[in-house]
Amino acid sequence: MCENDQSDFNNLRKDEHFFDSIHSQGIKHSHLKMGGLILFMAICIVVANFTPIKEYVNHLYDIKRSLSETGFLGSVIFFAVFTFLIFFGAPRLALCSIAGMFFGFVQGLIISQLATMIGAYGPFMFGRWFAGKWVKKKLAHLKNFQKYLNNPSIFDVFVCRQLFIWGVLINLLLGTTRLTHFRFIVGSLLGFFPQGVIFTLIGSGIADKSFLLTISKMMAALPLVVASAIVTRWIVDYVKNGASYKDSKEQNG
Repeated sequence: MCENDQSDFNNLRKDEHFFDSIHSQGIKHSHLKMGGLILFMAICIVVANFTPIKEYVNHLYDIKRSLSETGFLGSVIFFAVFTFLIFFGAPRLALCSIAGMFFGFVQGLIISQLATMIGAYGPFMFGRWFAGKWVKKKLAHLKNFQKYLNNPSIFDVFVCRQLFIWGVLINLLLGTTRLTHFRFIVGSLLGFFPQGVIFTLIGSGIADKSFLLTISKMMAALPLVVASAIVTRWIVDYVKNGASYKDSKEQNG
């Protein structure tokens, strides 16, 4: 095992209590919040479909048609705006839904994931090049979280992306660490993907003119939340057990 991989495993043992807290409770609460958000959105769609609000929702179809008429230029403009908003802390999941709404699931997912990655990279570099000491001082009340991210691995970045924590905060903190660019990009892309798929799917359903199809896609998103929670938890346990096994093996000789 290479030195970098060794440091990844060692990094998992920095603070076992905080590790358990952030990986079990944090992930659980985040997925519960995500499921609740989807149910809330479904209720809003039902209400909008049977009230005068439906007339305003229909304007979304006009915007979608206008974007499709502009072709590639429309996609580029939306991508630039999306990236700009992510850079300054706009809610990623809402923007993923909007991307799915205007461009469909596949194109919306590609646009949203790339724009999110570039938008997140900006604060990461800002924290690294210009404001490392300032960020640590301003976020001194998050000492445990800073300790957890002292020398983060790809896995740590992945887990952070599953938490309902303001993205700019995470990006700035990661910029103050010894995290490599490669680990930041790979961990972020893997971490952004599960929730990105779910909310882009929801957005693509909202743009459907069929009310039943819209609700069907929203309900299909709920099992995806459960699957995401199970897979994420499995990854957490697998990596943690691997670290514990490695530690035990080192102690025994």
